[in-house]
Amino acid sequence: MNDRIRYIPPREIQPHQTPDASLYGRILSYVFLAYLSSQVLDAPLRYALSRAGAGSALYLRDLALVLAIGFSIWTESRRLNTIVQPVTLAAYLLALHTLVAILNNVPIFSALLGVKMYLAFLFGLAMPAASTRGRLIERLMPYLWGLVIIGILLQYRGVAYPWIGLQYDTAFGSVDASKQWWTGDLLRISGFSRASYDAAMIAGLLGLYLLTMSKNVLLRSSVYLLTIFAVYITTTKGMLLALVVSGLWIFMPGQWHKRRGFAIAIVVTLASIVIALPVYVVGYGVTGSHGLSVPSALMSLWDRFENMWPRSFDEFKYPYQYLTGLGLGAVGTPRLLQGMASYGDNLFVYQFSNFGAFSFAYGASVIGTLFLPSKLHGVHKEFPVALSIVTFAYGLTANMIEQPVFGMLLGLSVAQIWKSRADQVANA
Repeated sequence: MNDRIRYIPPREIQPHQTPDASLYGRILSYVFLAYLSSQVLDAPLRYALSRAGAGSALYLRDLALVLAIGFSIWTESRRLNTIVQPVTLAAYLLALHTLVAILNNVPIFSALLGVKMYLAFLFGLAMPAASTRGRLIERLMPYLWGLVIIGILLQYRGVAYPWIGLQYDTAFGSVDASKQWWTGDLLRISGFSRASYDAAMIAGLLGLYLLTMSKNVLLRSSVYLLTIFAVYITTTKGMLLALVVSGLWIFMPGQWHKRRGFAIAIVVTLASIVIALPVYVVGYGVTGSHGLSVPSALMSLWDRFENMWPRSFDEFKYPYQYLTGLGLGAVGTPRLLQGMASYGDNLFVYQFSNFGAFSFAYGASVIGTLFLPSKLHGVHKEFPVALSIVTFAYGLTANMIEQPVFGMLLGLSVAQIWKSRADQVANA
């Protein structure tokens, strides 16, 4: 009897490769697009659910993000034989600062809402390179941008949306489908978003994404000008400034290393202002008693000087809190939903309140990653740099982390670069 032992080679394992056509990549791509679409059409979605008596169903999209993050961690842990990933590290740090919040007597519900503010960022980090480079996402981005612009322009032309000013009940209390408010005599236009600043940020971010996707000068100029106009009529001055500065960098000619160096100089300058201005205001005081006449266009900024920023730092009662922060939920929307004032309308103030001195390390690691050399090209190479400029240009007067589209795109950009560099190491 001629027994033969046939050698069956093991399947080749490529630890840093996930096929774009894989079920894994498709699932996360669909979740990404569904969540992004729900943010683009946030106000109409809330209106429809409230009319159907199912207002609380909106929170299913947050549950979808949690499940998607868990699915990604589970899949990547099996593939790489380790649970150590960017998303698990970020989740661990958020858990620690949630514990800090509880120890600082932040209500548990507020602390959990503080975690929710970073949920979109975690999901972006959980996205693998396969889904971040998927053509489906890039094909649909122009349509989503178009919806945001149309929503803003229709309201500007006098269309009265039924969701403007609507409040409805959920399991967590009464919430706005879309905020109705004015700056002076001007109605703050929000389009299909919950508020004017949401509409401005989503329009600006998706517009910048499209600018980095195309090399056609006419198309890019048209998208840029239309986005600028849409953001302008929302009267969101911070996002308008961010869009102007980042857009000028995108159109800047020259070799990549020179443009990258110029972007670093812009980010360092803006970051210095974002940090130094609140420190100066809180340290030396800026109040109406100085007899200054404040233009109406600057009233919201002056309110930050007089009230919001000083009150944020008033929450620090003990020296150790400057190191650990007050914990998640101690500032921003989680306080507002608890019936308390929300003080964190500045990126540094918001992050420092949450994380204390650790916010410097966290911020430097995230923004620094966006400038790391990688093998990425096109939109995946340019958009992260443009996003870093937006982060600090708009961060002077806003805590963008609470805007889910910003958080998701920031996490997504970091995930892409980490994955690209991991591929380079694995293939070296």
